[in-house]
Amino acid sequence: VAGRGNDSAYLQLINNQGFTDETFRDFQREQIRQRKFIESLTDGVTVTDSEVEDFYTANQVDYVSDPQIVARQIVVEDENLANNLQARALRGEDFANLASENSIELAEVSGAVQADDEGNPQPISRAALPTSVSSAAFGLQGQGITDVVSTGGLFYIVQVLEYLPADVRP
Repeated sequence: VAGRGNDSAYLQLINNQGFTDETFRDFQREQIRQRKFIESLTDGVTVTDSEVEDFYTANQVDYVSDPQIVARQIVVEDENLANNLQARALRGEDFANLASENSIELAEVSGAVQADDEGNPQPISRAALPTSVSSAAFGLQGQGITDVVSTGGLFYIVQVLEYLPADVRP
């Protein structure tokens, strides 16, 4: 809040964040106390590149990325339609076209999950899909088309275009 004597704007700003003047001041004091405590622990401490590398090498298990997939999906409300679309996809029909024509989600990007500006699917982790759907898609551990998965009253078919296994981050 700019300007002197602008108490009402200050109070409105902190009230919008759930603070009163007193609780905001207490919060700020605690933040300063914590920062000073951390500074007291790290003041004068130096870490060499060699020590960082040794720590990384000894703890590589903590630096493993999650597996990811690049995928398209078809989501429909009718189980018979889902089974029909899955059979058509397995027979070789273009999955992207089937998604564009039938899916109630992401049809505008041909079913591309996490599409970029050109509509191409980008790598995703398990959290990007409902749990049972991600279990089926990641369970393929490679390219393929999942069985029809029912969750939340919807029916999902996922085409995994690429499986990116967990890897140690550099």
